[in-house]
Amino acid sequence: MCVAILCKAGAIIPETSLRACFTANPDGAGFAYVHPDTNKIVVKKGYFDFDKFKKDYYPAAAKYGQQSPFVVHMRIATSGRVDKSNCHPFKVRGGVMAHNGVMGAGFKEKSDTRVFVELYQNALRRDWVEANKDKIGSAVGSWNKLVFLFEDRSFVIINEKAWHWKNGIAYSNTSWEWRERGTSYNYHGYGRGSDV
Repeated sequence: MCVAILCKAGAIIPETSLRACFTANPDGAGFAYVHPDTNKIVVKKGYFDFDKFKKDYYPAAAKYGQQSPFVVHMRIATSGRVDKSNCHPFKVRGGVMAHNGVMGAGFKEKSDTRVFVELYQNALRRDWVEANKDKIGSAVGSWNKLVFLFEDRSFVIINEKAWHWKNGIAYSNTSWEWRERGTSYNYHGYGRGSDV
C-alpha cells in the first residue's frame, strides 16, 4: 500500500520511518516543498533507491523544513508503469498533490493518479480545494486519501479522518509500520498492479 506523508514545517520524519515506508513501497518515491526565495514548489521524484532518496531528502528538509511543509510519497504500482513519470507528487495549479488509494484500474502506461491529475490539475487550485474538500472526499471515496501543498505553504488533506498524525507528521496509512518494528511479514505482494 502506497503511503503519502505530510510533514508540517518544523517536524522531521525519522529515518527509520522513512526507510520502512520506502521498503514497503518500492516502486518510486518523491517529495516536494516550497522554496523560500522563489515561493515556488520544488518537486524531486523518481527515486528507486533509498540511499539516493535520503541523500536528497534530508539536506532539503534540513535547509527548508523549518519554513515549508513537505509532501513525501512512496509508491506501489497497481496501474501504470514503474517509472519517474508515475511517481508522486504531481503538479497541480499553484501546488502539488500526492495520493494513496485507487481511482481507477486498467491503465497501462499512466497511473490512475496521473490520469486524475492530468484531467483536473487546473481545477485543483488552493481556494477551490479548500472550499470543496468534503465534496472531493465524497467524490473520490473515503478509501482515497489526498494531500495538497500550495505555493503559499498551505496544505489541504482530503479524508483527513483516515490519516494518522504523529509528532507533526500525517501518514495516509500505517501499513509500513511492521517493517519499522522489524517483523518479517511480507506485505509487498499485496495489490501489485494502482497507487494504493
